Amino acid sequence: MAAAIVVIGCAGGGDSGNATSGGTNTAGTAGTLRVNIPTPQGYVLPPGFLEIGFLTGQGRAIGDLTLVITRATVQDEFGEVTNPLADPLSLALGSYSFQIRRLIVPFTNQNSRLFQNYTLDPIRIEQETGGTPFVIEDNCFATLNEDGTFNRAWPPNPTQIVARVFPGRSTLVPIFLDDSMFQIATDPDAPNNDPCGGTYAVFDQNRFNAINETPIRGLINDYVSFDISGVPAADRPIMTDGTTVGRVYASGDNYAVSGSNLSGKFEFLTPQVTEPIIGNYGPPGTIGGSTHPGTFTLQQLDPTDLFNLRKIVALQGIWREHTSVLAGLGEWNLVTFPNTNDANEQEAVFFRRDGNGVINSFFFGFIDYDTDEGHFFPVKTLVQGIADPAEEVVISLTGQFDKNGAATVAAQLTRSGNFTVTSRGALPTDAPAGGSFLVFRI
Repeated sequence: MAAAIVVIGCAGGGDSGNATSGGTNTAGTAGTLRVNIPTPQGYVLPPGFLEIGFLTGQGRAIGDLTLVITRATVQDEFGEVTNPLADPLSLALGSYSFQIRRLIVPFTNQNSRLFQNYTLDPIRIEQETGGTPFVIEDNCFATLNEDGTFNRAWPPNPTQIVARVFPGRSTLVPIFLDDSMFQIATDPDAPNNDPCGGTYAVFDQNRFNAINETPIRGLINDYVSFDISGVPAADRPIMTDGTTVGRVYASGDNYAVSGSNLSGKFEFLTPQVTEPIIGNYGPPGTIGGSTHPGTFTLQQLDPTDLFNLRKIVALQGIWREHTSVLAGLGEWNLVTFPNTNDANEQEAVFFRRDGNGVINSFFFGFIDYDTDEGHFFPVKTLVQGIADPAEEVVISLTGQFDKNGAATVAAQLTRSGNFTVTSRGALPTDAPAGGSFLVFRI
């Protein structure tokens, strides 16, 4: 859970249909609480997305070398996922930029797919000359050996990543590239009939691995948004600029917050509770008759700006209203979110909606399938991360069920379950003594 909680005085802690999963919402009144994500025609389950986010630049002269990439390739135990027909993506290695290459990840019956290898495989590199760029095609790429010689085998060895993708969701793998990792060099050992004339684009994979701190870890970059503007202002957290939080976003890997509007300032919470990553978010919209999710962009200062005014993009993602991806919402609802480790601890939210669908009470926390417990705190503590132990809500898990409704004890198979409240803490008096929960996964 990215938003670390310290409990003072306490020792612990075009579609053909919809893919749905869920269980009976005994805590509410609307029937079956379930995930509601469309399955495109031709797919068994909603595909996931793996986004390779290229962050370029290290403050050198802009535009020296431009790496041109089309295909991206990742592998897992179920096979290779690639995009050989993608349009070229030009990455200026000396300037600060952020560009994404998206892969569509198909699913049949997998709970998730874990990708551990990514192959960097550009089609060419261009060097600025003041006129027509000097171009080296991919048949003249090489990797740098530790003794300074070239290895002409290309593409290079796959890079280790840890990127888990879930059906209907998106995961981002951030990859740093700059012009210290590539050089245009002449191979003194090249034969006279060398088709590249002895000139190669040489990739320093050791430096690439060191800068990226392999294995490169992915993170879930699609969020579910909960409008909490109906919660009394005194019971909501405060953003760093003094704004009262109006929206809480959950992904499984992180929480984020914003104001009540559909666009504005966005704060991505980190374990350093006083140092969120700041960005902006925009509203959902319609393009060509199709609705697209809202988006967010996280930013950091541009290291080349001596006045610390200009900002560069550090990360991007999407957000969706909880009412667009959850169906069968009742009065009280408990939803958990798997993380990229797909571990036994999951982020969770527990909230009440009035008859008009307005959220007027909201708790956040986690459930632990190892201890069969869940711990929740009032949303007002989300940003600052300090909670009163008397306000902690504790639940006990009393059953877990898979997508077919069969009993299970495996977190990865669990789609719903039952719980009882064992310590009410700050729960309102009308909150149920138990009920069911939903796992946000297909």
